[in-house]
Amino acid sequence: MVNIVTVFTSVCGANSGKTVSRTFSRNAGTAPWLMRHSRFLKTAALFLIGSSALTSAALFTAPDTSAQSPVPIDFSVAGYEAGRPVPSVKGALAVKPSGGDDTALLQGALDRVASMPVGVDGFRGAVVLSSGRFRVKGQLHMRVGGVVLRGAGAGANGTVVVAEGIGRRTLIEVGAEKIAVLDSAIGVQDDVPAGGKILHLASTEGLAVGDRVVVRRPSTPEWIGAIGMTNLPGTFANQRLDWKPGSHDLVWDRTIAGVKAQPNEVELDAPITTALELKYGGGTVARVKDGATPERIGVEGMVLESSTTGLARKMKSIHGLRSCWTMCRTPGCAM
Repeated sequence: MVNIVTVFTSVCGANSGKTVSRTFSRNAGTAPWLMRHSRFLKTAALFLIGSSALTSAALFTAPDTSAQSPVPIDFSVAGYEAGRPVPSVKGALAVKPSGGDDTALLQGALDRVASMPVGVDGFRGAVVLSSGRFRVKGQLHMRVGGVVLRGAGAGANGTVVVAEGIGRRTLIEVGAEKIAVLDSAIGVQDDVPAGGKILHLASTEGLAVGDRVVVRRPSTPEWIGAIGMTNLPGTFANQRLDWKPGSHDLVWDRTIAGVKAQPNEVELDAPITTALELKYGGGTVARVKDGATPERIGVEGMVLESSTTGLARKMKSIHGLRSCWTMCRTPGCAM
């Protein structure tokens, strides 16, 4: 039985990341398998550094401590609803393990609560799982806002949700079923530092305070080459490891906090976390035209396990949401 032992608390919103990598030195006494392992780790380190989305092409240079350094990123708006406490949502349905495959049982409970009206607090209610082991041979989906899936915590009287079988899949998938429709993208005209919120656009026509927008930093050949994610070593590296243009765009969901028709500037409600640089393709802003974004969804208080040793699978996937969270309210949860 494989227990996912990473314990963490996470919320949807602006976030930072930290990459730590290690490689082995190569010497004459290194065994062939270790040399191959070393090359793999070096490649993996480059991938992690390139995908951390914290800096731009200056990843491999010493920090600049001069007055021209990028401004510190303001993370005061990070967290659930810009830093508000995660709510404790009232239970709507209680569920116990059936002893067999609980996929339909759990999905039915989630769908039932999703059909309930939204309360004054913005929630429909929580599906409360009892202590015990829930066996899921399929996949659970949470598509509708205002629904929480809550377990009894960890330990002897805790809740365990077990992904059974050998099919590679995400156990709990949380997020919008359809991708939001966007208006035409508007180009950003100037460089924007990491931590910036003011964007000078080609035009602000059609944009207003309160509009939801998508800010995109393209993964151009110039940027991919600058961070060393092309021409990597290894067999068929150009097919397996090298990044392709457009494959690693960085995207931020933001809300417009201010608009100045002249000089075509918009202010975002939260900063971007990577610089937009014209020499690497700059960036674009597109207004969300259509597509409801689920809000206020939570998964908390349970241990997620895989029944198959060594089988790679995601325990949960969260995408296309606002004001959501996954967390452990008691020690020992593994999500």
